Amino acid sequence: MAAATALMGVRAMSTAVATRITTIPRTADCCDLEGYLKDPSQWNWDLAQAMAIDERLGELTNMHRRVIEYVREYYEVHRDWPLPARIAKDVGFKRCDLFRSDPEILFKVAGLPNPHGHIVWDVRNLYHHRA
Repeated sequence: MAAATALMGVRAMSTAVATRITTIPRTADCCDLEGYLKDPSQWNWDLAQAMAIDERLGELTNMHRRVIEYVREYYEVHRDWPLPARIAKDVGFKRCDLFRSDPEILFKVAGLPNPHGHIVWDVRNLYHHRA
């Protein structure tokens, strides 16, 4: 059976039987030029999935969801982005195993606000510049 896939705001349905129609949001409509949500309060799991596809992560698994939930809760409490080592310690697996080598992909998919260059990456650390 062939099936059409919903991506980028396009309707999708099974071509065999029209039983499921879903609309996934276009991330270009709700993200800034760096890929962060323009309005982080609009974040939801459908949007996270669309962003994951944009970032070539594919389908979000339960492990992805655990890390995303952790990052969102951490940000809600601390108003800061968690260090990758902290994520690995608290969640139990490495962030880069799920979100490639760039922690910023995780922060985008999790719907955190754009840090506008205030996150500094170096060989051993991630930190947030305080103005």
